[in-house]
Amino acid sequence: VIRSALRTTLVSGAAVGLMATAGACSCSVGSKSNAVSKDDVASQISAKMTDPAGLKPESVTCPNDLAAKVGAQLDCTMKSNGQSYAVNVTVTSVNGSDVKFDMVQKIDKAQIANDISAKLTDGAGNKPDSVSCPDNLLAKVGAQLNCTMNAKNQTYNVNVTVTSVSGTSVKYDMVETVDKDKVAGVISNKVTPLLGVTPDSVTCPDNLKGVEGATLRCQVNTAGKTYGATVTVTNVDAGDVSFDILLDNQPS
Repeated sequence: VIRSALRTTLVSGAAVGLMATAGACSCSVGSKSNAVSKDDVASQISAKMTDPAGLKPESVTCPNDLAAKVGAQLDCTMKSNGQSYAVNVTVTSVNGSDVKFDMVQKIDKAQIANDISAKLTDGAGNKPDSVSCPDNLLAKVGAQLNCTMNAKNQTYNVNVTVTSVSGTSVKYDMVETVDKDKVAGVISNKVTPLLGVTPDSVTCPDNLKGVEGATLRCQVNTAGKTYGATVTVTNVDAGDVSFDILLDNQPS
């Protein structure tokens, strides 16, 4: 087991977004149609997103019809209480003219970025210079989004993961991740003495979460052979992420 550490500057946290409920719906399409009309999809969203008091969204619009094909997706816009929300619609099954689809609201990427900025502001009030997220976040347990934060001329990766969805409350954790290329670089340096030669390449499929117990499986390529390397975070202390590297005894 090889031990190593990298320094980060962020801590994990949680944020809450106010959301509407979502669920599954079903629509029928005509015998000659291969799509659910955008108006029918909007109508289903309006009905499903109605709260217990019977209050419906002010409006729902969808840009196109929804293809009657499993896996087809459509992002619609819902307005409620003067705010706009994104709703993702995904076809789950097609049986003849019966098309079933799930609806999951999305948390706007700008809101996620604002939450990251607020959560990661230090005690002296120093905020990140900027935070950007590539897409909206599905309000579904386990959904993830990797955002980028710039602070003091350094770039950091922040992973956002939805932990719970209950009624109108969506909770998500935010934690900095160690860039996969940095992890690969550490692995390369650490396994060189074991292999007797610098690896031709080391690749990791994703960033490493700065959370104790987080794991990442990487590949070490050398002399035409590929070894697996398991990276496990052992400790996170004041921005220092310590992790073990376990290199497989035999190539795969």
